[in-house]
Amino acid sequence: MSVVTDKHIMVQNLTQMNFQVIDTGVGMSSDQLKHIFLPFEQAGELKQRIAGTGLGLAISRKLVQLMGGEIQVNSEAGKGSTFWFYLTLPVVEAVANEKPARIGKIIGYKGKPRTVLVVDEKLPNRLVLLNLLAPLGFEVVLAENGLE
Repeated sequence: MSVVTDKHIMVQNLTQMNFQVIDTGVGMSSDQLKHIFLPFEQAGELKQRIAGTGLGLAISRKLVQLMGGEIQVNSEAGKGSTFWFYLTLPVVEAVANEKPARIGKIIGYKGKPRTVLVVDEKLPNRLVLLNLLAPLGFEVVLAENGLE
């Protein structure tokens, strides 16, 4: 999967941006495309559906709509999908600080020891958080799912 931005068009302190995501996966049929933006809907084989809840595209669509855009999709079964949307955004002038802010290394926290529950179906995701939080003094409890 790759993310591309292009079409930078200036219009009176506004710019139109095109955001595009190209998914080289299995693609979708026209019947599947009718439902993919609905909450809890997923396309593909059952074994692929287990990996998520089917909320990602519904949430993404709503966020893009709130910003004045609309997500479009073009897909072909067996060949992948392309999602894109245009947003008109204000141009903001960024001013860099002359001196970068001093950023120290975080080595822990004050207060009583805290326990953090990390729940994710994928072990590598759980281990990332374990490796970030345990050295800071957190007790980390790992679970694969809510039932566990």
